[in-house]
Amino acid sequence: MIHIEHFTFNSFQTRCCVVWDDTLECAIVDPGCSAPSEIAALTSFIDSHGLKPVCIMLTHGHFDHVLGVAELASRYGIPAGGSDGPDSGTSGPDGPVAALPVYMHPNDKFTLENNEYFCKWFGAPLPAAFETVDVREAAGSDGGCLADGSCSMDEGCSMDGGDYVPEGISTVKVGGLRFNVIETPGHTVGGVCYYEPDEKVLFSGDTLFAGAIGRTDHPGGDYDQLIRNILEKLMVLDGSVTVIPGHGPCSDIAREGMTNPFLLPFNEPYEE
Repeated sequence: MIHIEHFTFNSFQTRCCVVWDDTLECAIVDPGCSAPSEIAALTSFIDSHGLKPVCIMLTHGHFDHVLGVAELASRYGIPAGGSDGPDSGTSGPDGPVAALPVYMHPNDKFTLENNEYFCKWFGAPLPAAFETVDVREAAGSDGGCLADGSCSMDEGCSMDGGDYVPEGISTVKVGGLRFNVIETPGHTVGGVCYYEPDEKVLFSGDTLFAGAIGRTDHPGGDYDQLIRNILEKLMVLDGSVTVIPGHGPCSDIAREGMTNPFLLPFNEPYEE
């Protein structure tokens, strides 16, 4: 059974979630915590509930979603050799410790590199540097996001020629949970969503909000691509799927299909 604890961090009111099951293994989704009080609130919850973080899952690389990554990856590092995560070079009571794996699509390294621009634009602190692991290789998967094996993020790739597989191909495992990685660039060049099909839960990041979509006017944004990915990859999911966005209230797929003003024009018949 899935359990989710929601936190709201930083001046952008960014949602961070801790998600776990009865194994007590957990993932931290989009830790935008930066103030000491925010980090304390998150770590106190994890520690007091006896949870064991096994990874950090990033929907994209914008600064407000990654402010706490470096500290958390170090704090919850695991014995070296026990993970494919990067070696942090630190030591624990039982010997060398590897940083907690931080899963992100490699295309969004572009976004991380441009965070200095975003932080200057918004007057926000610059996140500490951290290493990432290609989310497409989280479970040794074949990669790709279409039935024909092609990927909408690869250069020259097109959505034509294959039906999208909503369940995804790449999978992040957290205890008994299996989060399928749905690649949804548009808000950023490497945006992804995480979908747990058995629990019908979708972490949509800044791709899809309740009644809105992610903005596309920053470097790497592409409105047409974002709309296409939402319609062809998210709106094909079961209507009962809970949508947990990076900001604002939660929703579900059916509600967004019927009421989201950015999607409604595409759901209505075209008339001359």
